[in-house]
Amino acid sequence: MAQQRPGMLTAVAIIAIVIGVLGSCVSSFTFASTLAQGPLNEFNRANLESMQGANPEMLQRQLETQDRLQEIAESWQPFTLTHQVLNLFASLALGIAGILLLRWKPMALGLFVGAAAASIFVDVIGTVLGIVVQLQMKPIMREMMAGAAEAAPGMGDTMGAVGEASASVGMCMGALFLVVKVAYYVWGIVVVRKDAIRSLFAAQSPAQSAGQ
Repeated sequence: MAQQRPGMLTAVAIIAIVIGVLGSCVSSFTFASTLAQGPLNEFNRANLESMQGANPEMLQRQLETQDRLQEIAESWQPFTLTHQVLNLFASLALGIAGILLLRWKPMALGLFVGAAAASIFVDVIGTVLGIVVQLQMKPIMREMMAGAAEAAPGMGDTMGAVGEASASVGMCMGALFLVVKVAYYVWGIVVVRKDAIRSLFAAQSPAQSAGQ
């Protein structure tokens, strides 16, 4: 007879599957979009240069800003791509561990611990990387907003304030999301390492073998 699965274990497994699936999708999309960043920027630049009736000074300033932002993004591209590959593998491992936990596979216990530990490392690196890139881009965006303020004082000041607030909120949300995920990983590791949970898997393994 199958063992009754504790609610905590079910929660750990289901959340692992959700995070694994979402993480895999996000990593794949980010990897592809990072590779396509250069051609997309060239396309945007061509569109800007072909604009009719645009203020030449503002257009030139916008093009220079885009070039500087692209330069920063390209300088971090190898790190971004490497991080996304690591995140993809960690997410896949986490999702597989969640499925195996639901199927009472003993190997799921060790796999989850390893995947959770790897995810903590990858998520911390990703958050730090994102903050560093944003901090490098922030002065450039501030200069662009200052230029807009000169051209249209009221609108430029408003755009600058909104931009600063958005960047700050984005970094805070990223840090908060990291804390929540790390808390889950630590909690999950504690749950699967409990003697009672390990005993359930140990008892389930002979039952599965007998049923085959």
